[in-house]
Amino acid sequence: MNKIEEVLQNFPNHDRENLLPILQEIQKAEGYISEDAVVKVGAYLNIPTSKVYAVSTFYDQFRFTDKAKYQIHLCNGTACHLEGAGNLLKAFEKQLNISSGQLTKDKLFGIATQPCMGACGMAPVVKVNEKFYTGFTLDMVQELIDSIKESEGV
Repeated sequence: MNKIEEVLQNFPNHDRENLLPILQEIQKAEGYISEDAVVKVGAYLNIPTSKVYAVSTFYDQFRFTDKAKYQIHLCNGTACHLEGAGNLLKAFEKQLNISSGQLTKDKLFGIATQPCMGACGMAPVVKVNEKFYTGFTLDMVQELIDSIKESEGV
């Protein structure tokens, strides 16, 4: 039995009201909501797959790709954008050889942009997992990547 089926067994009554809790539990178990999960949840709750997908894309809490060990988020708010967040994104993409929304093959790094992080006075802002870096510069891109790789023994 796979993780999706294990989660579904925890909801024996097949109620449509369980859609969000089921999706939350699947993401907790697998790290993201896969296409397979969307299909299985739809069949289990007897609702169209399109409805499961629509609900899961509506809520910001759900991811559709696996999560990297070190998820790099770049603020794309106005202040960060004006202070060069776009150039930082390009530098991270070049150094890691991935695009925004992707993971490295070893799943060590992922890159994504997000709306304002609320630190406009310290722009540009980069967040790695839950640690914030303010006043981030192009010179800091390689330093950060190297530091993480060194801590991982890579």
